[in-house]
Amino acid sequence: MIAASIFLAFGVSFSDRSTCKREEFAPNARIISVNTKKVSFGFELDICADASNFIEGILSRIESVSDYSEWSDKISLYRE
Repeated sequence: MIAASIFLAFGVSFSDRSTCKREEFAPNARIISVNTKKVSFGFELDICADASNFIEGILSRIESVSDYSEWSDKISLYRE
């Protein structure tokens, strides 16, 4: 079982052989699947896109945020 709040999968063809039962695989996670083929496994978000284009788009949005101090402080608290 995977303990995550968000599970981002690139180029993965999910099946019962790769994830076992959906209810048991990352049960508390929101799963986002990015794949070049149009597939739908009923996850929170199925994106049909090239992984490199998707990552470039995400990074361009992240780079526009200049102040990560609040997020960094929260991560430090979690580590403690």
